[in-house]
Amino acid sequence: MTATLDFASFCADVLGEPISPAWVTFYKAVEGLPLDPDEANLYAQCAGRPYEERVRPEATGICGRRSEKTVTALKFLLWKIQFAGWEKQLRQSWFARLGRFTELLRIPIISQDLRISADAQRAAESLILNSVLENEVADILRNEIVFKNGLSLICLPASKASVRGLTCPACLLDELAWVSIDGASDVELCRQVRPAQIQFGAARRLLKFSTPWQKAGVIFSELSSRDQRPDLLVWQASTAIMTPRIDAAELERERAADPAYYAREYEAMFTDDLESFIPESDIAAAVGGWKELPPTVSGYHVAALDASGLTGGDTFTFAIAHSDKTGATVDVLRGWRRAPVPEVCDEIAGLAKLYRVHKILADQYAYPFLAALMSQRGVELAEQPFSARSKPEIHFALKNALASGSFQIPNHPEAIKELRMLESTRTSGGNYRISAPRGLHDDFVTVLALLAHKISNSHAPRKPFAHVLSVSPDGKRSRWSDQKHPDEGDQRWYHPMN
Repeated sequence: MTATLDFASFCADVLGEPISPAWVTFYKAVEGLPLDPDEANLYAQCAGRPYEERVRPEATGICGRRSEKTVTALKFLLWKIQFAGWEKQLRQSWFARLGRFTELLRIPIISQDLRISADAQRAAESLILNSVLENEVADILRNEIVFKNGLSLICLPASKASVRGLTCPACLLDELAWVSIDGASDVELCRQVRPAQIQFGAARRLLKFSTPWQKAGVIFSELSSRDQRPDLLVWQASTAIMTPRIDAAELERERAADPAYYAREYEAMFTDDLESFIPESDIAAAVGGWKELPPTVSGYHVAALDASGLTGGDTFTFAIAHSDKTGATVDVLRGWRRAPVPEVCDEIAGLAKLYRVHKILADQYAYPFLAALMSQRGVELAEQPFSARSKPEIHFALKNALASGSFQIPNHPEAIKELRMLESTRTSGGNYRISAPRGLHDDFVTVLALLAHKISNSHAPRKPFAHVLSVSPDGKRSRWSDQKHPDEGDQRWYHPMN
């Protein structure tokens, strides 16, 4: 494309998708363009300072859910690919006449995981293939769109080496506050990107967008210090300000349902009632290098299941751990989704017998139904009810065990992800609600917490104490023990010794 268009005209005339006045103001501020009085007032409201005409190579947007952060950023990057002139820094080569280059300038779209990265790729393809930009494309690969001018848009999941070895005139870090859930570091991501852009000087663009989560990390730190960073644009705005597409009545229903959640998710506010329940350092220290371990000869085994996956999208989870003088180790951690319940029970019963477990802990969900199924398979279920009081106690047992280094877990990516995103929310009554963020799951965390709670409330194995309960007419005495097996701990489930 030869004729230069401003960004708003590019979206409306080339892509056929106009953007909201708030997004026009944001990107005009990034480019250091003049603002009209209404735009200047909006800038002061969202950026926390009067507007100054200056190019801002780095910008952070803290915006509410469904405020079109990602799709508008994609439009901006497509505009820059066509009109920024970054391709002039490419080495000249006769291959360029064929639409091929000795190197590419890549613009990474870094998302929190592979699924969201693929969604970003599809959104970019849709914008391009439904517009005249299709004529500017040289190739479309699995996760990359290559343009004829030697630039490409590449969609990557967040990792420690997402942009290593790349030359990046621009980059989008999407939902940056949430990348830690999948094991990435927001600090390290920013450290990776800046050296990849350094040769472009003021022409580079680094965009960081997210909805708020906890009061920690790059996004919160930049918001807290934006008064001391005139070079950095930190924009904070609600969903209602950023897009007119969301009906005000729908937003009001969300506010009435949960005001604290609404303030965080739709008004883009960092709230005081939310914090990470388990520190990342404790989780990292607890993860071992195994997937499953065989039964141990020493120590005793305990097991727990969470049957919330019987219906809906949750996962039916099961875990076995053993405890000895050095602490507790999780040997087995499995999950089933939409699997036939009798088959799951068969597998759980087989594992329980293999690890010499005679009772499995479970919460009250579908307890009578599951207890009957497991009893048919020769395994007993022990109920551990979850209540507003007992559930925090059970989860705090897991938190304390991880903090003390006495609870080791297998390298199970889904369980580790659930541990990272577990939230502690203070309620109006001064209590704590511990759960996954809305719409996400904590099924593996539940069975780990049940195991940690059971082990923390059990004593070390001891020699059984025998009781003479009856004497037969022939003088034979029947002795009973207050333990089943020496490796099962102080369970006080009586069985005959002779």
